[in-house]
Amino acid sequence: MNEKSALHLFFRPLTYIYLYIFLIITTIHQQIPILSSLPLELICFLFAIIFSLVDRLIINNKFFIRALILALVAVVIPLISSLVNNDQLQVILEGEYRSFFKIVMLVPLLLFYVDTPKKVDELINLFILSFGLLGLIFLYRFLILNEVRDYDLRPLLRMKNGDPNFLSTYFTACVPFSLYRYGQSRQVWKGMMYAALTAFFILCTIMNQSRMGIIALVVTLLMMMFLLKWRYRLSLFFIAISLPLGSLFFSFGNKILLRFRNMDDTSNVDRLKTLNAGIRTFLESPWFGVGWNKSSQYYYQFSEYPAFQSTTAPYEVHNTLLKIGSETGLLGMSLYCVVLILVAAAILQAMKRNKELAIINMAVITSLMINTMTISAGYKDIYIFLLIVIFIFSSATFKVKESMVNLLKR
Repeated sequence: MNEKSALHLFFRPLTYIYLYIFLIITTIHQQIPILSSLPLELICFLFAIIFSLVDRLIINNKFFIRALILALVAVVIPLISSLVNNDQLQVILEGEYRSFFKIVMLVPLLLFYVDTPKKVDELINLFILSFGLLGLIFLYRFLILNEVRDYDLRPLLRMKNGDPNFLSTYFTACVPFSLYRYGQSRQVWKGMMYAALTAFFILCTIMNQSRMGIIALVVTLLMMMFLLKWRYRLSLFFIAISLPLGSLFFSFGNKILLRFRNMDDTSNVDRLKTLNAGIRTFLESPWFGVGWNKSSQYYYQFSEYPAFQSTTAPYEVHNTLLKIGSETGLLGMSLYCVVLILVAAAILQAMKRNKELAIINMAVITSLMINTMTISAGYKDIYIFLLIVIFIFSSATFKVKESMVNLLKR
């Protein structure tokens, strides 16, 4: 790499956006003592913003302005809810809101700069690489360090996004992307690499033992098996991995089958209680909600508290749409639905140009929607990033900026 190329990479906003995405997915900097004390995420965020501001093209671009307005609305809604509920903007002090703020404000930049097929490929490769590394970290912490929950021995990593239900959601979403790469590979070594990564993501999903994660995995695999043209290669792939994954399933099989048989266990009963509490909370404050991450405080008023939860760790509403609605009201819920509509519209546009690409994105969004029925992922930076990746990947066959502008106009 010559000096000119190095300078281009240093001043390129995408360099810092990619680094930021890599850090929030893997959290590897938080696990290395010498790096854990450094605000690397904040540094990457600020550098991306600063180098974008000196770009004259972005300041005068109507597409970027529209996307920025949408992003500003997203970060302001929780502040409005906080003020309405006399919380004195305490939401700003919450780490989850700060992570939400940073990823949302980077979304317009990501949409603006990832505007060519080559850059889309860069983004997808970063996506697969980052989650592949997260999978290795998961296996190390679960199998070697034995980081598990006391009451059911399922994985519970002592790190950000270490809950098994969230991990399962993310790994399941990776499967269609890596399978697409496998199906499109023209070189044998690349095909083998993506096949191995796909098997690896499936393995990680199974090992998390999440019921909705496994249901989402089965649904997405069936969608691709029946809808994609390259069924023959998919069939060979599944035959090749059936034996090792089958043996893995049998090693965890009793636990997984027991979880499906006991659908009236404490976990499901408590989820139903939180859903009931979430609905009643939303009906009480339908316009602005009760405030960011405040719905669990209302849980005591509407139902019995889960037996295995302490009063210092309230059991939140386990449904993404309902949690957003109960905490930010119709304002937040409407914006979330707008984002989902934009993603769905992008997939439908892709269907006209590249049916296989659209099917892959349909599989990913389906897996996310299934999983978010029983988890609250709306504020999670990785979940927001996944939605944006689907939108950009759906737009890979035509100009991303033009498609976004047209969708926003509608």
